[in-house]
Amino acid sequence: MIRVAFDIHTIGQRATGNETYAEGLLHAFETERHNDIEFYFYHSNNIEKPEWNGHFRRLWPHFPYLRIPVVTPYFLAKDRIDVAHFQYISPPITSCATILTVHDLSYERHPEFFSPAMSTRMRLLMPFLTKKATHIITVSEATRQDLVNLYNIAPERISVIYNGAPQGFHIIEDTTLLKLATARFGVDQPFILCVGNLGTRKNQQRLVRAFSRLVKNNSIDHDLVLVGKETYAAKEIMNEIYKQGISSRVHVTGFVTQEELVALYNLASFSIYPSLFEGFGLPILESMACGTPVITSSISCMPEVAGDAAFLIDPQDDDAILDAMEQLLGNPVLHARLRQAGLERHKQFSWSEAARRTLNVYRLAAQK
Repeated sequence: MIRVAFDIHTIGQRATGNETYAEGLLHAFETERHNDIEFYFYHSNNIEKPEWNGHFRRLWPHFPYLRIPVVTPYFLAKDRIDVAHFQYISPPITSCATILTVHDLSYERHPEFFSPAMSTRMRLLMPFLTKKATHIITVSEATRQDLVNLYNIAPERISVIYNGAPQGFHIIEDTTLLKLATARFGVDQPFILCVGNLGTRKNQQRLVRAFSRLVKNNSIDHDLVLVGKETYAAKEIMNEIYKQGISSRVHVTGFVTQEELVALYNLASFSIYPSLFEGFGLPILESMACGTPVITSSISCMPEVAGDAAFLIDPQDDDAILDAMEQLLGNPVLHARLRQAGLERHKQFSWSEAARRTLNVYRLAAQK
């Protein structure tokens, strides 16, 4: 029997993609056959324990500078763990094999997206932790290539295992139910949706400029809805909204529940995800699953996820962003094609498949 510890401390932390990854695998492990694996789920908060066979161990204190280098190694040894799975940061010393999931190396490619302290810490830690790991998982080929090129990691030490399509995202026909779910946002007009933490990386400032031109050039009825937590750079986006004089046409919701997000996707005319860099880009699949056409970036991993089922743009070109929005608003044939293509595309990403392949990584790591 292989004892596997899976660190799920991101669950309940509104850690966006990292939380979705932990939740997706946690639930998928329930249905995948693994009679040879005994799970220990390490967390650091009060979370509801699923009714499933596994050990849920709360690590205390939550403070990462104690939990990661001291408390976690102690319990790995106490629980006689064979393989431990972490996202990004693992303890520097462990008594077992370690699997490290690295979603992206944005702190290397674009340190300006982060606070100086965060980018410095990651650039110091990650070369050491990736070389120390028994095996690395990435969620896109783009990140795998970055690890090879920037950290000189041998390609055979990296497995690309795509995220699954987000659970709970689907088409809802009942518009009354949808409007009840989104009533608190006060959006009465048709709207364009952008999902992602408000900051430089997600590129909402350029989107706001392009949307302002769209409003002034075409006299459209659509508003723009920005969904996501505020980062340290959110002030620049808010300033751009006021500068463009479109405060009444842009709705900034902050963090929303999944029920509200699903409703917003279903009500939106289309979504736009003009990110400058990603490891995967879950909002692309979320939108597709809800039957909402997607505009997204032609760089980083986004084309890898979107395939030919989205309108790809240069995210650093205001004119390209504007043109894409104009085309989707003015071309019902294109809109319908992307809607159908997205519904088919998102089915190719499965948490069940991700879990199956991750279990195989555990088995291989346990043999080393």
